[in-house]
Amino acid sequence: MFKWTEKINYILVDIDGLPSEYRNFEYGKYAKYRLFSLKQSTAETYVYDISSLLSEAINGQGFRSCDIVCISLNPHVIREMMQYHIGTIQIGKPKKDLLADNLCLNVDELDKFLSFEKASFPAEIYAENISNPLSSLNIRKKATHKGNNYQLFFGGRYFPNSRGYFPYDALSERIRSFKNRKDPNIESFIQKSISVIYKHKPADLITYVPLKPKDIEEQRFDRFGSIELPKIENRQLEFTKILECIKDYSQKGSSSAETKKKNVINAYKVIDKEIVDNKTVLVLDDTHTTGSTANEIADILYEAGAKEVLFLVIGVNQMIDQNNYPFVY
Repeated sequence: MFKWTEKINYILVDIDGLPSEYRNFEYGKYAKYRLFSLKQSTAETYVYDISSLLSEAINGQGFRSCDIVCISLNPHVIREMMQYHIGTIQIGKPKKDLLADNLCLNVDELDKFLSFEKASFPAEIYAENISNPLSSLNIRKKATHKGNNYQLFFGGRYFPNSRGYFPYDALSERIRSFKNRKDPNIESFIQKSISVIYKHKPADLITYVPLKPKDIEEQRFDRFGSIELPKIENRQLEFTKILECIKDYSQKGSSSAETKKKNVINAYKVIDKEIVDNKTVLVLDDTHTTGSTANEIADILYEAGAKEVLFLVIGVNQMIDQNNYPFVY
């Protein structure tokens, strides 16, 4: 499954550096395809640039951008294709700047991606159309600067306006608007995500990153507080107020992970340690960038006696923290 692709009618395969098993894959059984190279030494498949390649496909052959998928191991090719709203599959282990719709670690996975059986970022697809099923989440194991481990579940990529990467991105727009108003797609995604998590790792307590003191004073919208949690085995789940933000801080303009880590130190406290003791706690937040907030909250929860800490976020900030392997339950 892909962010924009409705049906795969044309597959573009970037052969530069591509292992032979991907070059020889039977793309023709899925759709019409073309092998291409940006290197002049490969005369048969050489193209001058990505825009001319897509012009030929769209203007010359009549395909729409939502008909096309590109396969490449070059993150720069992937990035440019995405800017044209072309579906993407990146081959090989993830890199820091990976932005592909799907990450393919071995050729056997390629069939699942091209058959729409697998998605790396289900929240993005869900944000485009709430009728899409949500049966999987991405997960990363993380450790705080104090050495405490926690698990981060996330649905997709968040592209902040400041980066200017996409003029419009459905999931990113929904995350931004969710700061000020309810969003049925976001609420449904969170409900279904919690249901997916509970099948494999039930939490004793569910909470969320609380508003800052100034936000409370200004009566800002409490986005997670307005969400109705799902029923699990006929039991209605509810939020437990565990955390309190005790100082105002801002991460805007903070240029480094170290600065953001310092900004958030001692910003939160556990309200009642007895409630947390020996419990598995699931914490909700909208985005994850450097992990400074999640790290601080995980540390204070473990110090209060928590048995395990889990985080569910809607999006990871433009995959700044993308050095991970997607894990699908």
